[in-house]
Amino acid sequence: MKQVAVLNNNRIDIVELPAPTCGENEVLVRTAFSVISAGTETGSLEKNQERDSLLKYVLNHPDLIRRGIRVLKQSGFRALRRKVDAVEKIQRGTGYSLAGVVEAVGSEVIGFQPGDRVAAGGSGIAQHAEFCSVPVNLVVKVPESVTLEQASLTTVASIALQGIRQAEVGLGDQVVVIGLGLLGVLTAKFVEAAGGHVVGIDLDPRRLENFIAFGFPNSFLADEDRVEEKVLRITGPEGADCTILTAATSSDEPVNQALRLTRKRGKVVVVGDVGMNISRAFFYKKEIDFRISCSYGPGRYDPEYEELGIDYPFAYVRWTENRNMQAYLDLLVAGRIRVDDLLTHRFTLEEAQRGFQLLLDSKGSAYGVILQYDAAADSRQTVTGKIGTQETPSVTPDGRTFGIIGMGGFVTRTYVDYILATPELNIRGVANRTPFSSGKAAEIAGAQFATTDYREILKDHRIGAVIIGTHHDTHAEIAREALAAGKHVMVEKPVAITLDELQELSQAVKQAGTLFAVGTNRRYSPFLKRIKSAVSGPLMINYRVNAGHIPPGHWTQDSKVGGGRLVGEGVHFIDVCNYLCSAEPVSWRLQMIPVGNTIQSEDNYSLQLTYPDNSLAVIDYICIGAKNLGKEYLEVHSQGESFLMYDYLKLVHFTGSKCKDFSLKEQDKGQREQFHQFCLAINGREHELITPDASLLSTRIALEAWKEWKDA
Repeated sequence: MKQVAVLNNNRIDIVELPAPTCGENEVLVRTAFSVISAGTETGSLEKNQERDSLLKYVLNHPDLIRRGIRVLKQSGFRALRRKVDAVEKIQRGTGYSLAGVVEAVGSEVIGFQPGDRVAAGGSGIAQHAEFCSVPVNLVVKVPESVTLEQASLTTVASIALQGIRQAEVGLGDQVVVIGLGLLGVLTAKFVEAAGGHVVGIDLDPRRLENFIAFGFPNSFLADEDRVEEKVLRITGPEGADCTILTAATSSDEPVNQALRLTRKRGKVVVVGDVGMNISRAFFYKKEIDFRISCSYGPGRYDPEYEELGIDYPFAYVRWTENRNMQAYLDLLVAGRIRVDDLLTHRFTLEEAQRGFQLLLDSKGSAYGVILQYDAAADSRQTVTGKIGTQETPSVTPDGRTFGIIGMGGFVTRTYVDYILATPELNIRGVANRTPFSSGKAAEIAGAQFATTDYREILKDHRIGAVIIGTHHDTHAEIAREALAAGKHVMVEKPVAITLDELQELSQAVKQAGTLFAVGTNRRYSPFLKRIKSAVSGPLMINYRVNAGHIPPGHWTQDSKVGGGRLVGEGVHFIDVCNYLCSAEPVSWRLQMIPVGNTIQSEDNYSLQLTYPDNSLAVIDYICIGAKNLGKEYLEVHSQGESFLMYDYLKLVHFTGSKCKDFSLKEQDKGQREQFHQFCLAINGREHELITPDASLLSTRIALEAWKEWKDA
């Protein structure tokens, strides 16, 4: 499919990307029209137009230079070149208000079916693209009497409507609107529909002329002589009942002007992006009710509402963002509001650059700039031949040809860099959830195709091995499918977040004729290998992990997605203890402590493991430690010898009266060595890769310990 891209040099371009897949709580929309926002979208372009060149930017950020040197040293010029090229190319998508036709619906979605005419919203979701997969709470049906062009304004109109709700505009209210762009004019139309009287203010004379043409005769230049006196002649000497700011400026003057124009105990509502250095005097003397309107309405920025489709109870939250979207369309049907006069310019998707430039150049003369899409858009979820530059691998699958499912920052820094540093290895395909992330990942990896459907990786007969780095709740399912497809599998930890998932995966691993490995890599680090070769049981092990705080809303903290911190990360440290003790623990005891109301009990725990030879390991995982304390500290004691390891950077070996120090210039937690062993194994060479049972063991211990603690 085609999509508008904002490139790193601030140029608008049309790029070819894989179409998105439709999630279980999502609606896949074939876009007919989308609106370019004169405030949000072009505002960000204006701010970035003075951005430094890439070279100057890098020179001003020494951390980027250090990172580049590290990539060059560890992974070679090819990996560094790919990352630089990717930065110079696609940066991000843009857009948040569109209308179109439903192409497909997710398994959990009710109320929509293919062929429905809909409006959709969401920054980073309802973008300028031929296809968009939109969470169900950000989609509304379009009535037959409303055109899709009119409906394409739905999200922008909802922002204006939410501002009206915050202002509580009533019959006869005097309302000043500061900022008369598209959002300001929509706000004025809603005020009029609610029975209020509008006075408009803007800095641009052209916008005042247009505002009058839209049917609002009372308008003034913000900086004209005695403007506030003129406004008060209309509102009355007491001032406006409410002032709504829809301007986009860093200046503090609009908000302070609003305070001067608003009556005692009136309301000032901020909808646009304005400076907020407020003069206390007017605020204090007038007891003004100062409010900030949150985008489209309640539900915005709430992942349970927007991503999971969980609605707020109608009786308690009357106007959610979805219900605001519906209200706008209902007003159109009833004839209470007209917007055809706001649809001032139309461009095809291929002409998008002209549309953006028009808004940048024209300022006050352009309002609703609409992009129109081809009804015969290509809905393929895989783009081939336009991403990477590598040679086509042989048709016969082998361990030299990889597919990557879920290529985020960690997978890029480890596996992708390792592959790019090894000439005989190559990456054929990359699958990521969203079109842009998939396209950018494929650029970095030099892949031959990008896709949003991971099953395209599994179906490709040229790919011999897959790396899985998706969210934790998908690891087990994708790994099972990959094994069934005859692929060698390297999956990031944890392999599963429930015992049922783990059991099903264990069966799949046993039945598979291919290799399986889990990214519990620390046992492959040089320091742990040194300790392992020197000690003999029974051992006393103390592993302290100063992990730091993660907000409860982060996906890793969600037990249904990330599995929590014991399962999500604790498996690393359990595996280290199993490795050093060369056995499976015979018993374990888990203790957890909550801290206040914001830190979950699972963020601070102590896990005690006992082994057959009476070795004892204690893992203390804390998030309340000092920030300047290192993350991982390990003590191992055995037969008169002690090892102290600091963050995989320094190791101290005490024996008798002697003490030896070992240090590394950079952390080495074993990722590169584990992947090297994986490559040796899948190519039939001698290797030190651990057995699948050992790979799965730490996840089983974490899940069983967590279950026992909850059930106690």
